[in-house]
Parts: sequence; structure tokens; C-alpha cells
Amino acid sequence: MASTYRTIEELYRTTLVALSESPEAWKAFLESAGRNYKLPFPEQALVHAQRPDAKAVLELERWDALFGRRVKRGSVGIAVFGAPGTGRLRYYFDVSDTAPGRAARPLPLWAGGPEQEAAIVGALHESFGADARKGTIEAIAEAASAAVRENAESAVAAIGEARGGSGLERLEAPEAGDLLLELAAASAAYEAASRCGIEGGALITPRAADALPMFGTVRAMNALGCRTASAAAAVLRTIAPAMRERAPEASHRTFAPLAAAVHNPAKEPDERRGDGDGVQGGRWSSAADPGNGRGSGGEPGAVRADEGRIPEIEQARAAGGPAGAGGAGEAPGRDGSPRGGDGGRPGGPRGEEQGVGRSGEGGGSGSVGGEDGRGGGSGPRSGGDEGRVRLEKQRGQEKTKTSRREAGDKPASRRSEAKPPERGQLAFSFDDGANEYPEQLATPLGRLRGNIAAIEALVAVEGEGRPPDAAEREALARYVGWGGLADAFDEESGKWAHEKARLRQLLSDGEYAAARASTLTAFYTPQEIARPIWEAIRGMGLSGGRVLEPSCGTGAFFAAMPEALAGCRLVGVELDGLTARIARALHPSAEIIHGGFEHADLDDESFDVAVGNVPFGSYQVDDPRHRDEGLLVHDWFFARALDLVRPGGIVAFVTSKGTLDKKNPAARRRIAERAELVGAVRLPNTAFSPHAEVTADVVILQKRERAEVCEPEWAHTERVEAGIDVNSYFASHPDMVLGELAATTNAYGRADSECRPKPGTDLEEALREALGKMTARIPEWDAPESEPGDAIPADPDVRDWSYAESGGALYFRMGPLMHRQNPSKAAAERIGGMIPLRDCARRLITLEKDGAPDAEVEAERARLNALYDAYAAKHGILNSRANAAALKQDSSYPLLCALEILDGEGNFERKADMFSKRTIRPNAPVTHADDPQAALAASLSERGRVDLPYMARLTGMGENELAEALKGAIFRVPTATGEQPVWQPADEYLSGNVRAKLRIAELTAASDPSYIPNIEALRCAQPPDLGAAEISVRLGATWIPADDVREFVLHLLDPPYWVREQVAVRYSAATAQWRIEGKGRDGSNVRALSTYGTRRMSAYHIIEETLNLKDARVVDYVEDENGKKKPVLNKKETAVALAKQEAIKAAFKEWVFSDQARRERLVAAYNERFNAIRPREFDGSHLAFPGMNPEIELRPHQRNAVARILYGKNALLAHEVGAGKTFTMAAAAMELRRIGLCSKPLFVVPNHLTGQWASEWLRLYPAANLLVATKRDFERRNRRRFCARIASGDWDGVIMGHTQFEKIPVSVERQRAFIESQIAELSDGIAEIKAQHGERFSVKQMEITKKRLNVRLAKFADQTDKDDVLTFEELGVDRIFVDEAHYYKNLFFHTKMRNVSGIAQSEAMKSSDLFMKCRILDEQTGGRGTVFATGTPVSNSMAELYTMQRYLQYGELERLGFSHFDCWASTFGETVTALELAPEGTGYRQKTRFSRFYNLPELMSMFKQVADVQTADTLALPTPKVHLRNVAVQPSPVQRELVAGLAERAEAVRAGSVPAEKDNMLLITNDGRKIALDQRLADPALPDFEGSKVNACCENVLRIWRDGAEERLTQLVFCDLSTPKGDGSFNVYDDLRRKLVARGVPEGEVAFIHDTDTEAKKLALFGKVNAGAVRILMGSTQKMGAGTNVQRRLAAIHDLDCPWRPADLQQRLGRIERQGNMNAEVEAYRYVTEGTFDAYLYQLVEGKQRFIAQVMTSKSPVRTAADVDEAALSYAELKALATGNPLVKERMGLDVEVSRLRMLKADHLAQKYALEDKAAKDYPQRMASLSARLESLEADVAKARANPPPTKEAFSMEVRGTAFRERAAAGEAVLAARGEMTETGAMPLGSYRGFSLELTFDRMSAAFEMRIVGEAEHKCELGGDAAGAVTRLDNAIAKMGAEADECRARLEEARRQMEAARTEATKPFPHEGELKEKSARLAELDALLDVGKSGPEQLCDDAHEPERAEKKKEFER
Repeated sequence: MASTYRTIEELYRTTLVALSESPEAWKAFLESAGRNYKLPFPEQALVHAQRPDAKAVLELERWDALFGRRVKRGSVGIAVFGAPGTGRLRYYFDVSDTAPGRAARPLPLWAGGPEQEAAIVGALHESFGADARKGTIEAIAEAASAAVRENAESAVAAIGEARGGSGLERLEAPEAGDLLLELAAASAAYEAASRCGIEGGALITPRAADALPMFGTVRAMNALGCRTASAAAAVLRTIAPAMRERAPEASHRTFAPLAAAVHNPAKEPDERRGDGDGVQGGRWSSAADPGNGRGSGGEPGAVRADEGRIPEIEQARAAGGPAGAGGAGEAPGRDGSPRGGDGGRPGGPRGEEQGVGRSGEGGGSGSVGGEDGRGGGSGPRSGGDEGRVRLEKQRGQEKTKTSRREAGDKPASRRSEAKPPERGQLAFSFDDGANEYPEQLATPLGRLRGNIAAIEALVAVEGEGRPPDAAEREALARYVGWGGLADAFDEESGKWAHEKARLRQLLSDGEYAAARASTLTAFYTPQEIARPIWEAIRGMGLSGGRVLEPSCGTGAFFAAMPEALAGCRLVGVELDGLTARIARALHPSAEIIHGGFEHADLDDESFDVAVGNVPFGSYQVDDPRHRDEGLLVHDWFFARALDLVRPGGIVAFVTSKGTLDKKNPAARRRIAERAELVGAVRLPNTAFSPHAEVTADVVILQKRERAEVCEPEWAHTERVEAGIDVNSYFASHPDMVLGELAATTNAYGRADSECRPKPGTDLEEALREALGKMTARIPEWDAPESEPGDAIPADPDVRDWSYAESGGALYFRMGPLMHRQNPSKAAAERIGGMIPLRDCARRLITLEKDGAPDAEVEAERARLNALYDAYAAKHGILNSRANAAALKQDSSYPLLCALEILDGEGNFERKADMFSKRTIRPNAPVTHADDPQAALAASLSERGRVDLPYMARLTGMGENELAEALKGAIFRVPTATGEQPVWQPADEYLSGNVRAKLRIAELTAASDPSYIPNIEALRCAQPPDLGAAEISVRLGATWIPADDVREFVLHLLDPPYWVREQVAVRYSAATAQWRIEGKGRDGSNVRALSTYGTRRMSAYHIIEETLNLKDARVVDYVEDENGKKKPVLNKKETAVALAKQEAIKAAFKEWVFSDQARRERLVAAYNERFNAIRPREFDGSHLAFPGMNPEIELRPHQRNAVARILYGKNALLAHEVGAGKTFTMAAAAMELRRIGLCSKPLFVVPNHLTGQWASEWLRLYPAANLLVATKRDFERRNRRRFCARIASGDWDGVIMGHTQFEKIPVSVERQRAFIESQIAELSDGIAEIKAQHGERFSVKQMEITKKRLNVRLAKFADQTDKDDVLTFEELGVDRIFVDEAHYYKNLFFHTKMRNVSGIAQSEAMKSSDLFMKCRILDEQTGGRGTVFATGTPVSNSMAELYTMQRYLQYGELERLGFSHFDCWASTFGETVTALELAPEGTGYRQKTRFSRFYNLPELMSMFKQVADVQTADTLALPTPKVHLRNVAVQPSPVQRELVAGLAERAEAVRAGSVPAEKDNMLLITNDGRKIALDQRLADPALPDFEGSKVNACCENVLRIWRDGAEERLTQLVFCDLSTPKGDGSFNVYDDLRRKLVARGVPEGEVAFIHDTDTEAKKLALFGKVNAGAVRILMGSTQKMGAGTNVQRRLAAIHDLDCPWRPADLQQRLGRIERQGNMNAEVEAYRYVTEGTFDAYLYQLVEGKQRFIAQVMTSKSPVRTAADVDEAALSYAELKALATGNPLVKERMGLDVEVSRLRMLKADHLAQKYALEDKAAKDYPQRMASLSARLESLEADVAKARANPPPTKEAFSMEVRGTAFRERAAAGEAVLAARGEMTETGAMPLGSYRGFSLELTFDRMSAAFEMRIVGEAEHKCELGGDAAGAVTRLDNAIAKMGAEADECRARLEEARRQMEAARTEATKPFPHEGELKEKSARLAELDALLDVGKSGPEQLCDDAHEPERAEKKKEFER
């Protein structure tokens, strides 16, 4: 729907460009603008483009409100931009579109002409000082020039910015500004003259006409137009009063008939913003940009085409047209929003699309029937060439009311004569007749008051919890929504102040925002339409049953339902919350569902009738069920209603006429397949007056028994006699048309039709008669009756979600009721046997937990054994499939499963330990402590904090005594005065941000000495200050103040003094964006353009890119085959710019700490900000873990991790694989629950591990009450019930899979608030930046970000795959534990960096979903709600650390200013950008990667606030010792040839002789890996090489298989390449198995992981491996990595190939190096084929792993570390490996480096020669010119000093040969001389103070000037007053000294620049030595390697060659 706004924007652009191309077109525009001079320029341009003959324009409602004129039916509006920032359109109508109404008022007009010239000159002389003795045209020119030059600085500055791309670009900014002022003055004068009826053609001189095309861009023309319009308006506003005084008769005209000379309406009411003097005055300043949302003060730039602000077109409303528009004359909103809307909400059922109409309840003209371009859909419209809007007939026409009463003397129903809108402020009162319904509702004020009265009634009713009385019901019924009432929410308007204040009191912030957003919404369905429909339905046999009204609003149809149908069950669905509440109050017996119709939880075929007035519009509803049917919203309502009514049921809707009349029959066919058309009635377009004038239909359908394909008559349209296309039903049944069909045109000028009322017809009777002709019968429906007593009150002893028996019947408890169950006989027996077994197990658990006597426990254990044995004998084991099917719904089923120990294959092995011994450590409450230390441990264990009162009870000591005894072990935290003291243990208090804590303690101790020990302890805990040498700083680090960066820029580039003042460096924290202002001012600085800049990119731009972490990039634009310009990287210029960028970075590093004061300040700031954290060491040794299995003892690192989770904030368990994370998290959850720190933990684990997690948890805590999600639980039909179980149960833990967790939605309100909070922050940032003036770049960036957030908001609102009943917040979850959290690492965040390795470039929805839930828990728990666990927190790049911190340390990142990734990266990382061959071989690319990470100790200390890093070097886990065996094999001759062939392929790719899609470096790399694995992967026809690594592996596997036969030891074989495909093709898996089987290994002992396609099969396979039944298991890292627990008998693993990621190598090794392996020593084999890629790949991956180990260490990390991240071999690496010669790699590296250095030298020489030319020619010439000028100026200064200003007595001045002794006389003579000028050149004027005087006339500025001639010439304004002429001469002479000073400074600057140029020119190439050395080595290597002359392409070849497109292939890392 945004296309129309875009159309108007495009129209604006093309208009401005066209105006710049032709002086005649520009003149024509100026004449049009003169007629509408009060409009701002953008509106003038659009009016001219659409209606060049427009004479006077106003908005529709203002014609009525101001002049009592109504807009004629069928008029076409003129679209203009709405208020800045709203992105909406508004519409004007010309006076010719109007006619006088009954209350027409005079139009004050004025007209010029020759007879008025004296009045014009007099007015201009008085206001502008124009010479009264001159002609009118000269006076206008003078006034226009003065107006243009007033406050001209902003316009000059703006054109300096806007001249890019135009002809002005070749001018300096001041010259362009002067040209702008000259042309604007001439244009404004022409516009004013034309408006005054005076010929002004001479004003647009040839010079001006020639200058016009130079303004050939939108931005430049916008600047010119705004300046012109502003000046012309100033002149004409001065003239207008004089014209009105001379034409008093004008004030009595009524403008009928129209005069030939047409003028603008005059002054508007005070409520208008602006100067109040004209139409639309003040909407923009003269320099506004109409599209950018900046409003006044914005630069006159290009119309903004940012997609983020492309709005939906807002339809103007006719004064009497749409219901949403309210009463007559109601305007579109002040923001341009329309009146109207759907029947209850913007966007129909979902509220996402604006402006849908609803027949009779909103919408605009033609608001029903808007598809296919036929009837205009109301609200936003798309299409339309010029965005015009056609207006239909006025509402409230008097004849309607009269004809009604004449017809039958009946009341006028809901039609009344329209009243004009209230003109002034009314006292807030409702006793003035406003409640006379419905007439008062015809006006906006009446509707507003009616709404307020309804809300007051609703508040009273709800507050008192009672039904409404009669008066309140009447008030409630008058609620009509907020359509047409946008002014009620306009806080800038004083209109309706009392009502607005009351409304603000009544509504909450959320309700107020919702109301304000729904100003497109209205509710209105006439009872005379609803009543006949009900009578028809009743006549069809409805006497009871269920009735549905979708989109019910306040329940119009419920209100009209006959008393006879009172027994029906009514269900309404309403999206708007306030409306739904009113509907509930009005219809208490009805069920009103608040929500969108597509989300309503309604059962299919559950209703007898669906009735209502549906929304309509040209958009679709995202309903998965009907998503592919392409139904528009009103048609979708029929389809959805047909889902819900039973066969034979009735659907009766009032709908758009487009449902039946649209040309495309597809939707009707779909409906016809499921329902028969009972009949349809076309309503007249007055049916909904006065609220809307639309043509709508009543359509009644009856649902078929079953769908059938058919082609009924009513699926098609046909043309009737009137030439109108209508539905064939109406063509066959003309009696069903309640009016006369007439042809018309819609808003787009296309043919359409409407139904006009027949005079004298009563609508209700006519509709009743038409509906009475329909015949249908609703069949009887035997609804199944529920058995009485099928649900009974729940037994409190029965757990929720559990089976129970009562009275011999089986029940299932759900909440407060137990529901009777009727399972099969076998299932009933299984459930009946399970219940006593379950209850016995629970009793035994309770006894053990409570520490009951052994005898009692043993007796219960014996009963449990007996019950289990009996059950197993009859029904089999509890884990059997049949028992699972019968029992799985019981909440205790996981416990029952834990009673059995199964083997790896799922077979029963033995009973659980519970059957033979105690398995639960009893919870013995601590009642006594021997000493304070024991009391502290007990307090931490039982309370989770230091609880002195509790400790005092344990020890019997006083609290003060305890505190003294524990001095140093606990500390009192400084708190606000009067608060209870808070104590913390030392490990907590002396950790975290200890610098901030020390400051607080020092402040507190100043008034309370008891805190002095805190100070002493904190001082000891302070981290040592870092010195400057230890801190790495890069240019762009956001903690460096902008002033320091500016100082560096000035130091480095040394600009001239006048440039220095204009150079500013600004940083916007809201967008993390740096900007250098004034970077274009320094146009001749050698250091900026040569030393540190290039010809194409100045140093200022390079520094700005560097600050924003971007690589310098120079692009050229080439045209493709379609003529479109596309950017192509200029390799040469980019390489030069990159070199300069590196030089600037190096210079900054040298400079930043060079000054002692700056060094001390920055080092102190760094230490305070980043070196302030002391990580907390957690000690869990005191934890007792009651309830845990006493057979299991947690290791120290697990206990400490539990303590971290208990006492710390969010946590990340970064534990080595096999460190026992499962037990750690389960124990933490149980402890959190026990001590009350958590009520319901949720565990999110990999999908296939949910069952394993539950069994492990129950092994650790046998009494745990767990809820475990299965795959079926999250099928759509079961999901709601499972979520209800989560919410209603008291669970120790809920376990679900990753994908299941994602399906639990966050509430839309929370999502909206989450993103809107970010939008609000951006809005605040925008406001702040606007207040600072000049940082427009940040506003644009933030507007783009706002758009992106709004897109995300819309995406999050899609709840298709999520639970539609309970949201995440409603589950009661207050902790989430996420296992294998690295699966969520693709969390998108915005960065300005381009294409950086390791940064997620796309957003994974599951990650965004988790992030939002983490933020919710952060808010609820104070940052304690999330625990992550992963063995690989960093798998590929350090950037992943930031992702983890975003999840877990969001608040800390905000505190440190790291909300943006770029801020984090600028502090801790450094990117390096290299120009290199793309891996695909498709040309050069710029590749940016994190080369190093700096300041790692500070980063890791921050990270370790949440991260518990446990590596193998610290854990000393009982894992087997791994012996790493590298098996190297020699390649076969064929493999050698194949590898050599790879080198040839690489040469071809690099030379560009092969298409990229055919071959590239990624393919070559992958083929190289395959060749190294087995030559048959290159060609299956090749022989099997006996010495291959597959055969070597086979030998080792066979040997180990034989050696381990007795213990049945097992082995794993990893191979990521050549996996089995099952299609018979060759693969390594089948080959290895075939060889092993051939040599004696039983086929059943060799298995592939790929054969297990379900989790159950995979677990069964793992069991077989652990049991030794399968002894050789083969698989890929992906399928056999995490979660593969087969280590029991594992003796060896074999790596046949090398993975890309170090994490994969770790996962492979982690399968064997883990606890639970029966072998003390094991082996890991790695197979390498020499002479291939193998060895290098292993070296590469191990290098990555070493880097990660550097960081993820439990020890203190290094200060810097390198980052590695690549997925394909470089050309040099591939060549070296392919040839086996290391010299090749060296030669290739040198080749690239020498090429780069040669290119840099060539650029250096080019710069050197240019500088030498400047030093030899340019600068000397400039200096000579300036010296001569300075000499003349000094002579004139001396002359002026010798002839000082004369005294009054000594005054003497010669003018035109006459000497004058008085100043006034001399001035008069000078002014008189103007009339003597006959030539265009200078005229001698006389002499004064020793100088000659000349008179000149500047025609562009239309002003006379004096020229003072001495040795030099000096200009002086003449002015218009005689007394001031001589004074201005004296002032000009006095300024000669300043001129000389400025000239002297310029001469000195030129001299300095010449010296700088000479100095730079003599500098040698800085890399000369390196180039010589490397060139010599390259030549040496070329000789050794015999490299031919045809080497690879050089980087410096043809810099403009178009870059070959880089294919975007991702190779799995």
C-alpha cells in the first residue's frame, strides 16, 4: 500500500528535474506558485504537477469550515506530502472544485494590475526600503533580493551540501551559494510580479536562464525552490494588505460565479500552525525537505526515498462521506490520517494493516468493493498514477431526510442533516444535548463525547462489578470507536481541550496508545439492516444453538437479535480490547473473545450461524489454513466462518460489493465449493449514512454437507444494460438490488458502479422484503450431550495431571476437576495397576526424604517390590511401548520409568537401587551451629545469603557479636539511610566492579566510620592499574573522547586556520556512529590529499571510515546491459587508500599516548572503565544437597558451579566435554527450588536428549518431580494442553527440546514493548541529536534502524508456529537452563563493519526468541534467570564471545557502553582488510577479518563474571589417557597427478579463463580433500591404491578389533566426506565395511550412524556399541559428535579426514576422552596422505584451537591473541601443497606483496610529480597574485589612514562634478545618480577621501552598488536612504585593513602549502628498501622455480576493469 506515496515522491522528483531543464517550464511554475504563494515549495511543485491551472487550494474540510463551501461530487484531490515525519499524504481541492453551501461566507481576495502599482511600490518601500521613485518591477526586484538575502547563511550552507551530483559541484561552496541567492532573487521577483499581474519577463535574465540547469538534481532544486518560495511569500504578504484595502468589494463576494482572476483564500483560524496567513503556512520552513521528516530547519536536500518511511497513502474523506470521517466537514487528522476504518480495528482481524474499511462502520467512498481497481477500498490505497482521490457525494444531504419522512412518515432512522464542525472550545459537559442519539454523533465532537460517556459508564460498571443500568447501556451503545477523531489525540492542538483532558484521565497509557492508533476505526451497523437479517435467519429455522459474530465491535448484531432467539449461545470475536470490554458489558450473556479472528480458539463445525458486518480491504490475512488461497480479508471471513459453522449452518455477512463483483472469480469458486448461495441483496450507497456512503451487499450462504467442485452462476459477473459489470446473480435477480445501478469512476479514474437509492424507498422494509424471498432451512442438529457427572471435584491427595480411581471409575486430574476417562479395557487395567505402584513409590520417596526409621522404610520398600513384580508379571516392564502408550500422560511416568535400569538396547537389566537401598539423602534441617563460621555456611546453604538473625538463632550469639566474629568474612553493604542492613560474604562483596564499590564505601564512611573496614578490604582487592604500554588503543575506540579524535585529526592533517574552526568530530552513542564535519572544506591541503589521502579519497574520509571500523573502499560506477549504474571496486585506488588507512592507524597509535597529560587521562579512564572487575571465586564446599542420591558425590568444580548459579547472576558453564554439566545444572535447579530462589526452572536441551536428561536427573534426585516434553506434546493439537501442564504444575524441572522451546511464544505485547523500547531509545536519540543541530547523519541512521526494528516487530508478531493459548510469561518459569547453548550463537546484531569473518550476517529466529526470553527473565529476576552450558562457547571466532555476553550480560554491556557490537570490537579487537583473490577465483575482493584481539585480560575478567571456565588442565577428570597416532601414507602416482591437476585448475581460475560456476577455489579445495582421502572419489573407475589411508585405517581397525575381542572393545571411525548415500555409488563407508567383513569382521558388528533415522534407533545403536554388540561405528562429526555417549568400551577413534572447525576436532576427541570408559589408555589415529592437503589442514585447525585455548583458559589469558577463520585454501597455500614445494608458497606470497608495493610506489611517484608541479607553478602563481593584491590593499589602507573620516564641518564629497559639504545632500546626489545610468557598465560617480567612486548595477541581485577605486577596488552597498549612503562608504573604507589582513593570511598559507608540497615531494618511497629486497628474492625464486613470464595478473593492472561478481558460497566451517 506504500506505492502511492512512492508515486508522489517520484512525481516530485521528476517535476523538479524537469523544471531545472527549461527556463520556460520554470517560469510557468513560478506563475502557478504565485497563485498559491502561501504553500511551501514542495506543495507548490506538486500542485503545479497535478493541476497547473489551480487557482486557490485548501483541504476539503477547511473549504467548509472557513468559507462554507462544499467540494463537488467527483472532484479529484491534489496529493501533497503530509506533515513531516508522518509519511502520509494530504489532499487539496481547488476552488473550482467547490460550490457555495447554504452557509457560504465571503472570500477575502485581492488582485493586482497596472492600476495598483503605486500601492505595491508603497508597501514595498515601507517594508523593504525599495526605492519609491523607481518603477514597480524594480521595487519588486529590490524587495525580492532583500528577502532572499535575509538569513542567507543557512541556504548557502545547505546548497554547499546539496550540490553533489549537480552542475554546481564544480563550483566552490561559496560560489554555489552566491549563484543560489542570485537565481532565487530573480525567481522570487518573477513570481511576485506575475501574482501582481505585472509583466516580469526581463527579471529572468539570460544569465539566470543559463544558471538554472546547473541546479539539475532534486536536492539542488529543492534548495532553490524553498528559498524562492520563502522570499516570494514574504514579498506578497507585504503586498496583500494594501491590495485588500484597495479592493473592499472583495470581502463581500461569495465566489459564485468564479471570477476570472483567482486568488488565494486569506487568513486561517488561530489553531493552525505557521504564520496563520495562508493555506498550509508553516508546515515546512523554506529550507525543509519534504520527505525526510526533519521539518523546519532541515537541509534542503533530496526527497528522502528511505523505505523505512514509505507510508501507506491516506485517503482524504468527503465532508459527508465515510463514517470514519465523522460529521460534516470533519477533516483528515492533523497528521494526514484519514477518517474511516474497518468495523472495529485497523487492519481487520489482526490490526496490522491500516485503513481497511467496513461497510457501514467506516471506510471511505467506495470503501466496499475495492478490489481489482474497481471499488476504492477505504483507508490506504495503492496504485493510482498521481495519488489522487475522488470524492463521492456529500453526506447529510437534506433530501435524504426529507425523502425518508415523505415516504412513510417514519423517523429518519440514523440519518440526519450534517452539522458544521464546532469552531471553538466548548466547556466539558454532557448536559447540553450531546446525548441526543444519534444526531449528535454526526459531529466529531458529539462522537468524542459519546465515546467518553461510554468509557465512563464502562469504568463505573467494571469498578463496581455489576451490570449496567439502562442509562449506562444507552451510553455504552453510543461508543463508535475513534475513527475520524485523530484531533482528539493531537497534543499540539488546543481543540477540544477539556474532552482531551478527560479522555487522558480515563485511559491507561496502553489504552490511550491503542485508541490513538485506531483513528482509522469506527463502529456502526444500522439496526434497520441488522433487524431484517435476523428475521430472515429466524425464518430459516433458527430457534437456538450457537451464534458467532466475528469482528463484532460492540455487538451490533447481538443488540438487534429478536427476543425469540434469546436462548442462543452468542460468541463474539473482537480485536480491540476496549471495544471487547464494552461488548461484554452490553452483552453479559455472550462470550466475547478478545483477539484476532484468525487466532480465536474456536472448534470447527461448532456454530449454527455466523452473522456480522465484516472488515474489508485489499490485503490478505496470514492464516496458515487459508494462506495459499489468495483471499482478501472480507472473502477470508467467509472462508473462516465456513470452517466454524456446521454443515447446513448459515453465514450471513454484510460485505464489500467486491466479494460478488470482482472480475476474478477464484475466491467465489473457493467459497462455492463449500457453501451454496442462499441469496444476496445489494444495498444503496446511503444505507450507512451519515457514517459512510458506500455500496455494500448482504450475502447469505449455507454450508454444504461436503465440499464439491462446482461452477455456479454467482461465481461470475456479466454486463447489464447500463453498461455495468455486476454479479450474475444480480443480473438474474434485479429485484435484489435495492436501488438503481449507475456507472461511476473510482479513485483511480477506472470504471466502477454504485447503487443509488430510489426516492421514497424505506430501506428496512425493502431489505425485509428482499430477504423474505430467500428460501433455506437450517437442519436439526443433534449435539452430543456430555454425561452428567463426567467431571468431579479433584481429590487433594491426587497430584495434578495424574490418574486416580474413584467409585470404581478411572479419572484424570486437571486443575480443580478430575475428568472421567474411558480407555480400552487393556489400557484401563494397566492404568489401574500403575496407580498403587506409583503411590507406593511416592510414599517411599517421602519416607526417605523425611529420614524415617529404617523399619518403616523397609516395609514400604517391600510393598513396592511386591507391587512392581506383580505389575511386571502381568503387563511387562514399565518402559515397554504398550505401557508407555497407556501411562505417559501421568505426571509420574518419568519416575516410574526410572524404577527400571535398561541396557543400551532398551532391554530390562535390573531394578533401580530404590528397590534395595536408600537413594535419597534426607533433608535434616540445621538447628544448631557450633561457631560463627558454621552458621555462615548454614545460612548460605539454607537461605542463599547472609542472614544474621537466622545465624544468631543457630549459635545463640547476638547479631553484632556474630558480625564482629566474622569480620573479614562478611561485609555490610552501604545502603540508603533507614533501610535494613544488608550483609554479603567476602567473596561476593570483594568481587565485581570493585572500583565503584570502593568509591561508594569511601563516600559512606565519611559519615559512618563503621564502613572503614570495607575501604581497607576493597583497596586490597583493586586490580593493579595498567600502564599505557599494556593498553592497546585503536582509532575508532568509542571510549576515546571525540575531542581527542579531533585533536588527532588536526595534528595529523594540519589544516588552515579557517578550516580548523569548521572541522568537528562527533560521536552518536545512539547509533555508535562517528562523523567528521567540515571534511569537504579542506580542498587544497597536501597532507589531506596526498600524504594521508588519495586523489579519490581524502584523509578526512579515510579517518571517518576508520573511526566507523570500515575499510577504505573506492568504487567506480559502470553501466550494465540495462543501462543501470552499478558500483565496481577500483582495485588500484582501493589498495592505495588501504595503505593510507594503515598509515593513519599507525600514526594514531604513535600519537595517542605521546602527550603526558593526555596519556594519564586516557589510562585513568581505561582503568576506571574496563580494569575495574575482580571475578568472584565461588565455593560450594558447604552445600549439603538434601534429596540427592547419597551414592553420587559431586566433584568440587560441580559444587562450585552450583554455588555460582545459586549466589551469582546469569551463568555460563563453559565446562570441558564430559565435566558433568547435566548433574551440575540439575543439582542447581533443585537447590534453587529448595531455598526458594526459584519456583519453576525450565531446561532447554537438544531435542534427542530430553529423555536422557530426565533419566540422569532422576538418577541424581529420585524424588524429583519432572515434566518431560515429547515430540508429540508439541504437535499443534497437543501443545496447548502441555503448556497448561507447565503453567499449572509445581515442577522441580520442565525439560524440553530446543525446537519445542522456540514454539512457546512471548506475548505480542511483550514483543512489541521490547522492540518499541528500542524504538523509543532511538527516538530519544533523534530528538537529542536534533537539539544539537547539524548531526543529520545520525538521524538518518536511526530512522533506518527504526525501520529495521519495525520490520522485526512485524516478523515477531507472526505466531504461526507458536502456542496460541499460553505465552512464555504465563508459564510461571523463572529460570531457564540451556544446554549446548552454542546452537544459539547466530544472534543477529547490527554492525557497520562490512563482510567480517565470524560475525553472523543473518538472524536466526530461534536465537532472537531466546534473547527476548532472556531479557524477560533479566527483568523478572534482576539478571539471575539464565544459565547456559556448552563445552564450546567459542567455536570459530572471538566475535562469538560478544553473543554470549549479549545473552547473559546485557546490563553490563550497557553500563560499559557496549550496547553496539562495534563499540565492543573497537575496544577489544582489530580488523585487518586485505585485497585478495576471492576463494571462488572470481576476481579480487576485500576480505576483513579480526586479525588480533587486544586487552584480553579485561575482556575475560568481564566475561568471567558469568562464565565458569573449566578446562581439562584444571579438572583432572577420570578420563583415559589418549595416545595420538599420526599415520602418514605416501600418495599413489595417480594421486600425485590429480594434485598436480589441481594446481593447473587453480592457475586457470586465477587467470579467469574458466567460468566461476564451472570451477573455483572452493571446489578445488574440496576436490583436494577428496583426493587425499581416496583417489576413487575423483574417478570411481580408478583402482584401489593399496597404500591409501583408507586401507591403512582398515589395517589398524582390524588389528584393534582382534586384540580387543575378549573385552569386546569398540572403535569409532570419523569421516565427513564420502558419506553413504544408498544409491550404489562409491563411498568410503561401504568400501571400508566391505574390506572389514571380507577379513572376518561379522557384518553386524560394523554400523553406520547414517542408518539411524530416528532418535530411538540412534539410542538403540548406542546401546549396542556400549554393550559390545556393535564394535565398529562409522559416522560424520555432525551426526556422531555431541550427544554420542558410546565410550564404555571405546579403545580407539580414527579420523579419516580433517574437519574445518576446531570445535569439530574437539567433539571427535571428546567421544573417547570422557568419563565412563573402561580402558585406562586409548588411541586416536589421524591419517594423513603426504603431498596433499591433509597435513596443512590439520595444522590450520590446530592453530585455530590454540587460539581458542589462549582465551578460554582457566589461567590468566595473554594480552593479545590472533584470530583465525577461513574455509578455503588460498591460492598460495594450494600451489605449495599441490607441488609439495614450500618455495612455491613463499614465491606466491612474495608475488602478491611485490605487486602491492609496486602499485604503492607508482602512486607515490604520481603524487610526487603532482606536488612538484604545484610547488613549481600553482603556488608561486597564487603567491604572486596575492602579493600584488596585498601591495594594493596596503597602499589603500595607507591612503585611508591619511584621509580619515571628515568631521561635519570639514565634510567634502564630489558627486557627478559637484562638491557637497553636507552628508545628506551628498547622499541624495548619489541616489539621484542612479537615474542617470544608461549603460550596463560602471559609471563614474565622483570622489571621497582620496578615492574615486563608481556606480554599478547588479542585475542578478537587482541592486545598485558603489565601487571605491584606489590601488584596488572595493564594493559598497548603496542602499535606499540618503543619510546612510556616506556612512556605508566610511564603513567600507574602514574594512580595508581587514581585507589586507585576510589577504596576508592567505599569502602565508600559500607559502606554507608550497613548503609542505616541496617537503612531501622530496620524501622517498617509504617501502623502497622492502621493495628492493622482496623483488630480489622474487627474482631469485623465479630462477629457482623457472617461473615463466606469464605470471598472474598484477594488482595494478587496469584499475577500472569491472570486478567479476563474487559468488556468495558458504563452506561449512
